[in-house]
This record gives sequence, C-alpha cells and structure tokens, in this order.
Amino acid sequence: SELRKTREALESLRNENIIKSQPRIGLRINPQMGPGTIAATSTATKTSKFGFATREGDVDPIELYLQNRWLNAIHVHTGSQGCPLE
Repeated sequence: SELRKTREALESLRNENIIKSQPRIGLRINPQMGPGTIAATSTATKTSKFGFATREGDVDPIELYLQNRWLNAIHVHTGSQGCPLE
C-alpha cells in the first residue's frame, strides 16, 4: 500500500539521518460531493482517483491516523465540479 511505502521511506530517511524533524505528511480526503455542474473537471465522485474517499466504507480515515502516528496533516478537496456555494 502507499501508506506502507511512505512509512518505509520515512523510516529509511530517519535511519540515515537525512531528516531530523517530523515532516508534514497527511492524506488528501475526498468527501465525494458529487459531479456538480462541470462533469469534465469533476474530482469528487466515487470513481475519482483524487484523494481518499470518505464514503467507501472499507477503511476509516481516523483509524489510519491512529495506526500511523506519523500522519500529521489533512487536506480536504471538495472538487472542481462547480458546486453551489450554499
């Protein structure tokens, strides 16, 4: 998994004293707001590859943070699909 690869890279960099402080590492969360009005630029659908989908149900993002204490940031992107401001 990508989390495993990231954890291994972080451990390797620490062991070689390449990094000495904790870098900011987090997940991009996709709240799956829906396709909106601009389908061609939509990045918030169930099939989007942009971010960790919050509605897939197989993995809880909070559990990922609890299991991987080196995760210390979060980015939420609602998409580029032209959602109304309301």
